[in-house]
Amino acid sequence: MKERRLRKIEDEDWRILPGFNKRYRVSNYGRVKSFAYNKKDGKVLIGCEVNGFKLVQISKPGFSKKLYVHKLVAQVWGSKPDEKHTFVTHLDGNLRNNHISNLEWHTRESLVEKHRELAKQKMKDPRHKRIIRNSNLVESDIILLKSMLQRGVVQAKIAKMFCLSEMQITRIKRGENWGHVQVPKVEEEK
Repeated sequence: MKERRLRKIEDEDWRILPGFNKRYRVSNYGRVKSFAYNKKDGKVLIGCEVNGFKLVQISKPGFSKKLYVHKLVAQVWGSKPDEKHTFVTHLDGNLRNNHISNLEWHTRESLVEKHRELAKQKMKDPRHKRIIRNSNLVESDIILLKSMLQRGVVQAKIAKMFCLSEMQITRIKRGENWGHVQVPKVEEEK
């Protein structure tokens, strides 16, 4: 079997993962080593990725579980403020960067607040556009449709033009569908 050579990181330090009889060590760079079979050098676990988060299989007699690497790093290297802090987040948003300096403990409340702030920032970004899946229309169609509604074009005519039902036109008019698309008011000519 071909042996994989993993690069050594100059200032990488390793600490024993508590509760596993010195079978595992976790580095400050977010790598996990198993000493179950290779007692001398250990083997860096590759693990898998789920929703962008890296997981590794950790086991001892009578226990086997996949655990998040970023949470293991935070438990071994970081200081947990108190028992309410049960969530670990990545400061830079990069889920692959599991270095201890990039991890932060959160309570449920502080995590919700952080996600709210991130969502607000994302919505303010002019490049951000909502993606509407399974739709026959795009935002430019909706702008045209809403401006036609403002000018007083009959809904049945608009529905035929865009191959939609009149109910869909009504929902767009009310803002139930495509409510995030804003059209400037058309001033009436005198």
